[in-house]
Amino acid sequence: MRQTELHRPDGGRLRIVTDDRGTDVLDAEGRAIATYGSDRHEEMIARYEEAGWRVAEDRAVRPEILARTPPPPAADADSVRGPQDLAQPDTEDA
Repeated sequence: MRQTELHRPDGGRLRIVTDDRGTDVLDAEGRAIATYGSDRHEEMIARYEEAGWRVAEDRAVRPEILARTPPPPAADADSVRGPQDLAQPDTEDA
């Protein structure tokens, strides 16, 4: 997911957010003022820059749903097998 924050000299703020669903342009309160069903992030940045806005921050962000998801458990080193183990069964497998 990509998120860009734009500022205007008079104090205005916008946020452009693009994810798998498309691109949303959000006002300072987080309300959608424009929604597109495809990635139009670069086009929106260019359009607002032409109108006098400037990019304050542009970054890739982790979607909120993933931010709350714990990482997968670490693999048990004793149970990890590579392709070299496929030719020779372990004594446990015999």
